[in-house]
Amino acid sequence: MSEETPTSRPPPKPPKTDEERHEELFGERTDDQILARSLTLWLGGQDYEVPVLPIAKSRVWRKRVMDFMAEATARSTTKIDDPVAFASAMSKHFLETPEVVIDLVFDYAPNLPRDEIEAVATDGEIAKAFWEVLRTVRDPFALWL
Repeated sequence: MSEETPTSRPPPKPPKTDEERHEELFGERTDDQILARSLTLWLGGQDYEVPVLPIAKSRVWRKRVMDFMAEATARSTTKIDDPVAFASAMSKHFLETPEVVIDLVFDYAPNLPRDEIEAVATDGEIAKAFWEVLRTVRDPFALWL
């Protein structure tokens, strides 16, 4: 009887803590990242450098995001002053309308090869790319939050 030899795999990484996940999604960008005037999005197994939008274009993009979020609050019976319930309502809205999130990513970065990326990228990669763009747009104003 021959025994199977286990393949050599690195030990699994411990799961990230809530704080680590929060920092990854909502943490501030470094000064170097801000001064580079670009952000890196991981989509379809590869990095894409995306220029940060100038003020006028960023304003239009932020308005679309705010409209999207306003739609979620209008459709929900959740009170906006309950952060946990609000986050839950937002999550539900994102899950019900993933195409809007995808459109928002490609609206921010119209030079990305959308068809190629959509053929190979995962929903998780798109979601993370959206949050990275949102974090980039939010950071200049986060000083006052």
